[in-house]
Amino acid sequence: MKKITIALILILMMISLISCDTLIRKTATVSVDRHPILTVENQTGFPILISSPVSGGINYGDITRFQPPGYQVDIVYSIGGYSFRQQVTVTDDMMVRLTERPPGVTIVNNTGVFITITSPIRHNLGIGGSVFHLRQSPGDNPLHTISYTAGALLFHEQVTIDNDDVTLSLTRRPPSITVVNNTGLTITNVFVRNPGTAWGSGIAGINVLGIQLYEDGRLASLQPPPGSLVGSILNAEGFTFWTGHLDGLVGGVFDIRLDTHGAVDSFVINNVNVTSDVTLTFTQAHRP
Repeated sequence: MKKITIALILILMMISLISCDTLIRKTATVSVDRHPILTVENQTGFPILISSPVSGGINYGDITRFQPPGYQVDIVYSIGGYSFRQQVTVTDDMMVRLTERPPGVTIVNNTGVFITITSPIRHNLGIGGSVFHLRQSPGDNPLHTISYTAGALLFHEQVTIDNDDVTLSLTRRPPSITVVNNTGLTITNVFVRNPGTAWGSGIAGINVLGIQLYEDGRLASLQPPPGSLVGSILNAEGFTFWTGHLDGLVGGVFDIRLDTHGAVDSFVINNVNVTSDVTLTFTQAHRP
């Protein structure tokens, strides 16, 4: 009887220990609910301004994180005068990439020389270079004027930007003049003037043989000083100069004079209409 009693006590103790262990495990299991985190990344290519459901600016490539107010979220953002809305359903942590942007124009420099865009943006473009410009507002006139300089001359081109991206190829540039020396003599100076102006003053006093250019047309230097002896054009040789840096000239009609050393002999072609690249051949018949 004593053995039975001890056995019953041991069984009851084991049941009590098992019950306590089960109770501890149940109270240690806790479930925690939280709102998901929404990550927004700016992949539009331009800075944006978010107005809903939070406020703040995001630069291109940057992100912002926040807890959305509900499962259906409208992300509202703007670029310039354009507004965009993207609706997302948030059931867990997630990332949204914003990509919509206004239409714009890709401006390509196909002039063959270095240029500077002056309006509606200011940007330097090397040969073959390009730059993208956004339409600023849906209320803008879709006809845009793109202004640029090549050398000292200003050009204007127009392009229409509606709802899709467009490309504008710039090709206009100041023309080049090639002089071919068939005079039988060696030429050491080349001068250009507007008809009716005096030789030897202002732009007409600059020996264009002294104008040095980079390969892309940019002015490298003006050495030696205007009128000095610089190089030479032998008989049957040619020399090409660009009118883009002769900013004292007006219009497109020029007089061109070739001199031997010391101006012992001169040769002139008057009233040359230069609207595109031109080649002029000088002979003994062009003595003034």
